[in-house]
Amino acid sequence: MKVEDFENMERCIESPWYFMTNFVYTLEREEGIKKYPDYSYLKDFVDSMEKERLIIVLKSRQMLISWTVMGFVLWNCIFSDSSDNLVISKREDEAIDLLFRAKFVYNNLPDFMKVSVGYDNKNMLEFKGQKSRIISLPSSPDIGRSYSPKRIFWDEMAFTPFDEEVFQSLQPGLDGGGSFIGVSSSNGINNKHGKLCMNYKEDGFKRIDIHYSLHPLKDENWLKEAKKGISIERWNQEQELSLETAGRRVYERFSERIHVIDWEYNPVLPVYRAIDFGYHTPAVLWIQVTADDVVIVFKEWVGENNTISEMVEQIKRGDREIGVNEDAVEITYCDPSGKAASDVGISSVDYLENNGIKVNYRASSLLAGIDLVREKLMDASGKVFLKVSRNCKRVISDFRQYSKKYNSEEPKKDNISDHTMDALRYFIVNCFDRDVKMFVPAKVAGVDLLSL
Repeated sequence: MKVEDFENMERCIESPWYFMTNFVYTLEREEGIKKYPDYSYLKDFVDSMEKERLIIVLKSRQMLISWTVMGFVLWNCIFSDSSDNLVISKREDEAIDLLFRAKFVYNNLPDFMKVSVGYDNKNMLEFKGQKSRIISLPSSPDIGRSYSPKRIFWDEMAFTPFDEEVFQSLQPGLDGGGSFIGVSSSNGINNKHGKLCMNYKEDGFKRIDIHYSLHPLKDENWLKEAKKGISIERWNQEQELSLETAGRRVYERFSERIHVIDWEYNPVLPVYRAIDFGYHTPAVLWIQVTADDVVIVFKEWVGENNTISEMVEQIKRGDREIGVNEDAVEITYCDPSGKAASDVGISSVDYLENNGIKVNYRASSLLAGIDLVREKLMDASGKVFLKVSRNCKRVISDFRQYSKKYNSEEPKKDNISDHTMDALRYFIVNCFDRDVKMFVPAKVAGVDLLSL
């Protein structure tokens, strides 16, 4: 190794900021490959990551924060300590993209700085000699119980499903001294990120606000162009760090204490399905209803970029798991738009029917359907007619995160929480927006179902 290289290695060991500003390159779709910039707000952030154990970040979009954290994680893997570093994202494709960033930075390092790489796939990068790994995964409720990371980076935390469950699963590692960096733009206070931003002192976190005004290139001209064609709601959510303007819950009455129960499929009661075809996140719910019209969502499947044929396979698999076939299912309710023919000349509804699945649908205004769901959650007399099995973790999480648009009663289409909520709405609209009673027994094996 050359003397110059040796000196650079020593300086990198001493300073992650030296490593970032001298050896890190980023790749942006519009701008291509660029040298990591020497911006003061980024230096302050890197210094904080080095000094603080628990950090919650509220940021504007496109501030190089994800690249910065992944560069810092890579620095730790190469120069600092033996560790597992867990990176959490909303979806699988985003998890792959974050790990790609670490790999891109590593591949563009000078040869003298590279170390032995072991296991290397779309979700993991291992540095054998350093005994360190970067593991990048989509959100799941038990993610913290599957790994014991020393360092956690949670990207777009406010928009991640299962956020409360994920954080709870991470808690033992944090209590044991692990470090945490939670990063997101605003999505209001009705999520774990927003709650930590509001209560950071009580929870022992350092809060860092990274506003676009800190970026030296985001001047008045940038501001004028950036605001073109964008709604006030989206601007405040993505750029202004306002926790008050986003995240008003659509179903504010939903309470885990009231609405979540222990429930498994009961063969005496009829079973229904509800489907939202979802462009990125298709959803299927299995539902039962008591004699007093208490709706119980007891099983769920939420996919990611699945085809309609894959959804059919998951429906049949779900049926087998609870021990039913299509004859035992009363009906499957879905989005009326599923009747529209696709590019291949057959609609999603037709495909389901061709595969033996009984399907029905009914048009209804969005807000009227939401009101029906609200009435089921709790009517004017305080009675509850909607329950969710504890097994349906995604539905529970989506009830918490399903939010309204700014200055509107309509829900936001976030492509995360809206799909299970849409499926549930289709079911409620089809079953209860009419003067038709579904008959089911009031008691099963001596259990009073009306008292649920």
